[in-house]
Amino acid sequence: MGIAIRSERRVLKILLDAGLNVTPSALNELKKRNLDEIREIISRISSQRQEVAVITLDLLASEIHRKESFDKPREVRCEVVFEAQAEKVDGRPEDFLRYMRSRFDKLTSILQRKIGHETPKIISVRRMKPRETVDIIGMVREKRSTRGGSYVLILEDVSGTVPCFVDVKNRRLVSKLDRVVMDSVIWVRGSVTNNGGIGVKNIVLPDVNGRERRGVDARIVFISDIHVGSKYFLEDSFLSFVEWLNGESNARYLVLCGDLVDGVGIYPDQEEELELRSLREQFERASELLSKISRDVEIIYIPGNHEPVRQAEPQPPIGEDFLRVLRKSGRSIRTSTNPCMISVDGIKILLYHGRSLNSIFKYVPGLQPVTPETMVEAMRTLLQLRHLAPVYGEMPIAPEREDKLVIEDVPDVVCMGHVHVYGIGEHHGIKVINPGTFQDETPYIERMGIRVTPGTAVLMDLSDMSAELKRFS
Repeated sequence: MGIAIRSERRVLKILLDAGLNVTPSALNELKKRNLDEIREIISRISSQRQEVAVITLDLLASEIHRKESFDKPREVRCEVVFEAQAEKVDGRPEDFLRYMRSRFDKLTSILQRKIGHETPKIISVRRMKPRETVDIIGMVREKRSTRGGSYVLILEDVSGTVPCFVDVKNRRLVSKLDRVVMDSVIWVRGSVTNNGGIGVKNIVLPDVNGRERRGVDARIVFISDIHVGSKYFLEDSFLSFVEWLNGESNARYLVLCGDLVDGVGIYPDQEEELELRSLREQFERASELLSKISRDVEIIYIPGNHEPVRQAEPQPPIGEDFLRVLRKSGRSIRTSTNPCMISVDGIKILLYHGRSLNSIFKYVPGLQPVTPETMVEAMRTLLQLRHLAPVYGEMPIAPEREDKLVIEDVPDVVCMGHVHVYGIGEHHGIKVINPGTFQDETPYIERMGIRVTPGTAVLMDLSDMSAELKRFS
C-alpha cells in the first residue's frame, strides 16, 4: 500500500510540474506505466495540447495510441506496379502500322489533356485560308533545315502530312525543336502559309510533371552495368560496394538496372574481352557475388541488352534457368521486365535499361560528349517526349499491339543505365538517375568515344528524395 502511495505521489508531482490536473481514472491508468514513459506522455500533452488543463481517460488513451503508432515501425512495401510484358510478334507490315498508331493515339491523348482541347486532323489544313490560325498534333516524319534559314518538320497523322516551318531566328522555338526527334509526337500552333504549310508559333511536347508525395522511411541503392564475366569487370570495386551496402548504406532495396553479366556474342570480337566465356559461368560467378549481400537487402533485377533475353524492347524478365542459378546465392531476387515500374510504399520508380539513350545523344544537339551533365539532359529529353525509345529503327523494338514504351503513368524517380556514365538530376520534380557502371573502359566503349565513370552507385533516401553518388574505384 505504501509503495502505491509513493507511486501516486510521483505521478502527481510530474503532473504538477507540467501544470496539469488529472481525473481519478486517468491517474489509475498512468500508475500502470513506468516513470520515464509517464514523463514522455505528459511532456507531449503539455507541449502539443496547450489548451488542455485536465487529463481525462479518453485523452490519455488517445495519446497512448498515438505514441504506440508512432513508435511501431511502419511496414514499407515494395511491389511491381507495371510490367511491359513481352508479346510474340510476327513482324508483318500491318503489325508495325498498328504499333505506331498505338503510340500516336496514346501521346495524342496526353497532349490533348495538356492543352485542354481536341485538335483537328492534318487534312483540315488544306481547307484553311492563308494566315488562319491552326492547332495540330502530329508524328514527326522528317526534320531538316532549309537554305532559306528555316527548319522544316513534316508532321503526319492518319489523314495526311503537312510541312511546318520554324524560323531559325526564333531561339525559343529552336531550343524546343532541338528536343524533337524522329517519330516523336508533338503539338504545333501556327498560321497557315500560302503553300499550305504551317508557320510555327509554338511547340508543345507531351512532357511530364511531378506530384506531391510523402516521404517513405526507406533507402534504395541503384547500380547498373556490372558486366560480370568481362575482363574489364571491376571485381574489387564491386566487393567494396557490397561491404558498404551491407554496412553504412542502411539500404532496404538494391536495384540492378540491367547488364548484370557481360553476355556472349553481344558485339563483334566480344570473346576477346571475356574472362568467363559461357553464360552459365557468368551467372554462377554473379550468384557468388550476390551471396555476399546481406539477406536484409531485397534485390530488384531487370535485363539489359547483355542479358540472354530477346533484344527487342520491351524485354521479358531473365529466364528461369539462369534465375535458378542466381537464387543459389540465397538472396531474395525479384525480376521484372525492361521497362517496368516499381512502387516503394507509393513512391513510383520507373526502371529502364536505357538503350535508346544512344539515339538521344546522336540526334539532340548539345549532348556530346557524354558527361554526367549531358546524361541528365538526355534522360530529361525522354521525359519531355514521354517515350522511352522515340526514334524507331535505331534499336530493336517489337511491333506489339500496344506501345508499352510510352510513359503514361508519371513516375517520381527514373533510373536508367547502359551508357556507363553516371548522372543525377531532376526534371519538374522527378528525380532522374543513372548509376554508372562497374566495368572499366573497354576497347568497344573507347571506339564509341565515351569516357566511362566506373565504380559508381547511387544511394537514394526516400524520406526526403535526396540522391547521393557513391564511388568505389
